[in-house]
Amino acid sequence: HYKNSQGQWVESKELIESHPRGAIARQGQYQVIFANNLNSIGAIDQNTPDGKRLQSNILGLGYYDSATGNTVMIAMLQNSQGELVSSNQVLYPNAFHGVTADVCYTYKKGSFEQDVILREQPPTPESFGLNSATTVLEVMTEFINPPAAKVTKIGVQKSDEYVDWGVMRMSCGKAFDIKARQNKKLNTYVSKQYVTIDSRHILVEKIKMPDIQSALANLPPQASAVSTLPVIAKQKIDLPHLPLAQAVNTPMNLASRTISDKGFVLDYVEIVADQLDYTFKSDTTYHVMGEYNMMGNIIFEGGTVIKYDYGAGELDIYPNNYPETNVKWLGSAYRPVILTAVDDDSVGEQIDESTGSPSGNYYGWCYIWSNLDVPFPTISNFRVCYASCGFLVQYPDFTDGQFINCYNGIQFNNWGANYHLKNILFANMGGECLPSINGQYISFQNVTFVNDASPLADFAGYQSPLEFVNCIFANVDTPFDGREQAWGNNNGFYNSPAFGDSSFTITSYPFQRVGAGNYYLTNGCGFQSVGTTNIDITLLTDLKNKTTYPPIVYTNLTITTNLTLIPQVVRETNNCLDLGYHYDPIDYLCGAVYVTNATITVTPGTVIAGCDPGRVGYSLMFD
Repeated sequence: HYKNSQGQWVESKELIESHPRGAIARQGQYQVIFANNLNSIGAIDQNTPDGKRLQSNILGLGYYDSATGNTVMIAMLQNSQGELVSSNQVLYPNAFHGVTADVCYTYKKGSFEQDVILREQPPTPESFGLNSATTVLEVMTEFINPPAAKVTKIGVQKSDEYVDWGVMRMSCGKAFDIKARQNKKLNTYVSKQYVTIDSRHILVEKIKMPDIQSALANLPPQASAVSTLPVIAKQKIDLPHLPLAQAVNTPMNLASRTISDKGFVLDYVEIVADQLDYTFKSDTTYHVMGEYNMMGNIIFEGGTVIKYDYGAGELDIYPNNYPETNVKWLGSAYRPVILTAVDDDSVGEQIDESTGSPSGNYYGWCYIWSNLDVPFPTISNFRVCYASCGFLVQYPDFTDGQFINCYNGIQFNNWGANYHLKNILFANMGGECLPSINGQYISFQNVTFVNDASPLADFAGYQSPLEFVNCIFANVDTPFDGREQAWGNNNGFYNSPAFGDSSFTITSYPFQRVGAGNYYLTNGCGFQSVGTTNIDITLLTDLKNKTTYPPIVYTNLTITTNLTLIPQVVRETNNCLDLGYHYDPIDYLCGAVYVTNATITVTPGTVIAGCDPGRVGYSLMFD
C-alpha cells in the first residue's frame, strides 16, 4: 500500500498511465515518469518512497578487454519513441545506433527493472581489436545529480557492488534468453559497478562474453550498416554526452504490439528496501505477488504461511551477495514453514484474490543462492504445494518435508556437489521431483515418490550417482532418464520399475488417508518393518519419534465413561524401520467429540489434533 495525496492508505497498482510528458507510474510506493523519447535529458525520472529523486539516462553499450584494459563504445543511444506495451511496461524500440536492441522498463510494486533486449548479434570484440575470451559486455546508465549512495563490495571476489540510495537499492542483475526467462538455471550473472567518471555518476553492468556467446549465437546476424562509432578500442573510454533534447510533452500511446520473445536480455533491478533483513513470522500469512529479491538477515519462523501468485510469485534470496547475511530456517515438528498457492484456502488466512481452486495450476518458487563461504542451514520441516518449482538452491540439504501437487521439486544448481534428502515426500508431481541433475551425488533416505511421472531428470547428460535407502516408489512411470547411476537397498515398489538390492515389490496400493495425511501406510502393506537402520544417525533418531501409522480417530462421538488418552502411535524399533516418509505423530484425531459425566486423563506425550477438510469447524467439548 501507499499513501495517496489525501493521506489515505490505498493498495498499490502495477500500472503505467499516459501522461503529458509521456507516461507515468504513480499508484505505488515510488513513482516514475517515462519521457516520450528515450533520447532526452532525464528520460527516466523516479521519485523514491523516501522522497529522493533518481533521474537517469541509458547511455549505450561497450566492450572492455580485461587483459589489455582497452575499451570501446559499440552502441549509443538514439531517438526512440516509447510505447505502452502492457499495463506496467514501457518499450523503447530500436534504441541504439550500432547495435539493434530495445530498452524495456517494468514497474512492479516491489521493484523497478531496466532491460536491454538485444535483437541481433552485436559486433564481435575482434572487430574492434579485442579478444572475446577476455572481453566483457557493458551496459552504461548515467544518474543525473543523484543523492548520495552507499556502495558495498559484494560477491566472493568482491567484484560486484551493492548500491544503496536509502529506500531504493540496486539488486543483482541477470542476463537470459527472453524465451527462457523463467528457467533460472539458464540465467547468467551480471555484475555492477557504480563509478564516477569525469564527475559523472555511471552504473556499469558487466557480463563476460564467453558466458553468453552460445545464447547470442541464437540471434540473427547483425545487418550491415554504416556506423559512425569508433572502429578501434583504446585505453580510455569516450563516454557519450547526455542527450541534448528536452522531453517532448506528448502523451505516450498504447502499442498494438507486444514484446517479441526473440532476443537476449541484460537487466538491472531496483528493489524497495523492505526486502533487506526480513522475518516471515509464525502467526502471519504472506502474499508474494511478484519477484522479491531478499538479502541480509532472512528468518523463516515455523508456522509461517507464504502464498505465491499464479506463475509470478518468487522469492530470490542471495546470502552470498550482501555482507553479514544470515538465513535462518526455523521450521520444527508440528510447525512447518508452508509455501503454497494464493488460491489455497486450506491453510493460513484466505487472500482476497483467492479462487479457492489451486488444483492443476503451478505458482511461484523460492530461489536460494549461496556458496561454501556462507553457512546455510538445512531446510527442514516444510511443506510446498502447487509450486512451479519448490526450491532452486546451491548448497543446502533437505529433511522432513513435503512437495505436494508441484510441477518441479528441487533444482540443484551446483555441479558435482553432494546433496542429501532425508524423510521427504514427493506426491503428484507434474514434472520432475529433481528437474536438473548435473553430476551431483545425491543420497535419498526414507523418501517417498508417489504418483510422479518422472522423479529425476539428468539435465546435461552427466552421469549422476544416486543412492536410495528405505525409499518408496508408487505409481512412478519412469524413475530415471537412463543416464544416472542409481543403486540402493531396502526400497519398496508398487506399480513402478524396481532396481537395487533388497527391494520389496507389492501389488496393492500401500497408502491410506486419515485426516489431512494422504500417505499413511496401510497395515500389512509390505513396507513396514523392512527398512534398514544403517542410515544417517540423526535421521534415525528423528524417525524414531515419527510414524507411518495413522492416528486413532474420534468423530461424532459422545464419551460418558472415564477415559485415559496415551500415546498410541506405533514407534520405530531399534532393529528395523518402516520405508518411506514418516509423519509427525498424532495420537488422536477428533472431529465432533462431546465429553460429559466423565474424567478424561491425557498423559504426557499425547497429541490430539482436530481435522475437518471442509473447514466448517471441529470441536472437542467438555461439559
